[in-house]
Amino acid sequence: MSGSFARLAVVIAASMLVVGADALQPAAPSERVSYTGYDNYCVSRMGEDLTQDMGHHTTGGQAECEALCDARNGCTAFEWYEAGWYDGHKCFLVVDPKPAQRGCRGALWRDAKCFVRNTAK
Repeated sequence: MSGSFARLAVVIAASMLVVGADALQPAAPSERVSYTGYDNYCVSRMGEDLTQDMGHHTTGGQAECEALCDARNGCTAFEWYEAGWYDGHKCFLVVDPKPAQRGCRGALWRDAKCFVRNTAK
């Protein structure tokens, strides 16, 4: 697969994952983390594209997306698409077992921005 078909396949595969009842938990104040932003979608240390959830319609912008990632067990980053992407969503949480490390170094895909957690959860 290539391009948008591969990215869409990753999103659809993520939608098939079973999420436990404790998937969303608010982070305690002492657990607040910061994020480092990168151009492009998020990748692993080895440069692999990572699984995201199905996306979120947000009204609070990137700050709301960050809070969603903070509250989600296993979220190591989020991707932000200002112009919207799958079903008009702008916010996608990276929920792959491999942690996000940076943005892809290849050609920019859409208007993707990757925000990687600086503190492991």
